[in-house]
Amino acid sequence: MRSTSALGYSRAVSDGSLEMPDEVARHDYEGKCWWCSDVANSREHKWKASELREIFGKGDYGREVVWASGDDLTNLRSARSSEAKFSATMCVRCNNERSQPFDYAYSEWSSYAIRHHDDIVATRRVNFEDVFGDQTPEKLPLLARYYVKHICCRLAEDRIAIPTELICFLDGDVDRLTSVTAQLGVREEIHEMMEGPGPDAFGVWMRPSMALFSASRLVVTDFMSGIGLGAIELLYAVITESMEDRDPGLGVLENPVQQLSSFD
Repeated sequence: MRSTSALGYSRAVSDGSLEMPDEVARHDYEGKCWWCSDVANSREHKWKASELREIFGKGDYGREVVWASGDDLTNLRSARSSEAKFSATMCVRCNNERSQPFDYAYSEWSSYAIRHHDDIVATRRVNFEDVFGDQTPEKLPLLARYYVKHICCRLAEDRIAIPTELICFLDGDVDRLTSVTAQLGVREEIHEMMEGPGPDAFGVWMRPSMALFSASRLVVTDFMSGIGLGAIELLYAVITESMEDRDPGLGVLENPVQQLSSFD
């Protein structure tokens, strides 16, 4: 964890669990699902098990697949390894039945992105009509909600309160988020690594989480991270406190045609 302070705000960065001063308010979910408040007894995959099987194959991976967290390296034994999952922050119903349409939409996008990865990176462009066809108007919002579900799990894992607007978005009560800005792009260092010599470096990853907190009020104000598939990343920023005096976010996957940015 690294922290710096400037202009009355501080920053905490971590590639594991997010660490901040004890004085900064953290949210206690009390063992309850962040979505419905039932008992949290289900662990959401950071990446879908089907996605991991498509990339790495089925069965026991042995020592061929490694999960890196900071300086620690752990063998990822299978698509259902604990390292591929968040802690138990959801209930079974929310993680399965309620969010199943989101998961199906993501599986379609993930499979397409794996098969067309090099073309997407080369053109820096995704037309989701190539992914979902005539069902794009229905399925693109479901894909956006899959990513928001992932973001909520990440916030809950780091014990940061989830903005009410994100829950309303998952419930279908709002169609556009003003507390989130998310952008698809190409992470250049991953792209360079994949282009270099050596074994196939195609994999999945999460960017270290970063939080901004008010040094005077000791509350988290912003949370940033990203989730990647190969060199393709969805980079996101969440406003975690009041939207007063803040510019609204740009939402998540608002347009069917996405021009990919270049990320460090």
